[in-house]
Amino acid sequence: MHIILKVKPLPDFQLELTFNDNKTMLVDLKKRLKGGIFEDLKDPEFFKKVFVDEEMGTIAWPNGADLCPDVLYLEGQEVPKPKRKMAKRIIAKPKARKKSSKVT
Repeated sequence: MHIILKVKPLPDFQLELTFNDNKTMLVDLKKRLKGGIFEDLKDPEFFKKVFVDEEMGTIAWPNGADLCPDVLYLEGQEVPKPKRKMAKRIIAKPKARKKSSKVT
């Protein structure tokens, strides 16, 4: 079972969702905004009022509309995580030994 931890509304009725497996998915909801309670979501300003319903583990809107997190996970496109740049390790070169000019 997938649980949504974070939601970020994006332009054009898309959402960026972070799930409990630390994957971030981009979900396009344009095709889901049909009929009944979902008609309100066609208003871009209302769509932006999306929030995480922590009790249900999914996203919801103030009018009571919500969507199954498993369906959103399956329909989403994974957002690649930015690669972290590794700091270059500086390895000190061993100091060269001075040649002794003493003759023994």
